[in-house]
Amino acid sequence: MKGKYEGWYCEGCEEFKSDKQYDENNGLCPNHKTPLTRRSEPCYFFKLSAFQDRLLKHYEANPDFIQPESRRNEIVSLIKTEGCATFPSAG
Repeated sequence: MKGKYEGWYCEGCEEFKSDKQYDENNGLCPNHKTPLTRRSEPCYFFKLSAFQDRLLKHYEANPDFIQPESRRNEIVSLIKTEGCATFPSAG
């Protein structure tokens, strides 16, 4: 799905930061301590949430798919607690 993504952007990291990161750091990049800017750019969206159950089953059936184990546990926990989001992708 084509659309536009708008959010808080750090020039130093060359990435968008979440609203939560913006709020928790008083509008500054948590890494560079420089002000985040509001930015909008065209992109395509990938609806990862449609694959959430299949991803969890795949990770369970293939425990070596994500390494190391600590990262796999982190990802599985994140998906179970927060779910999968719809991710923007540069178009």
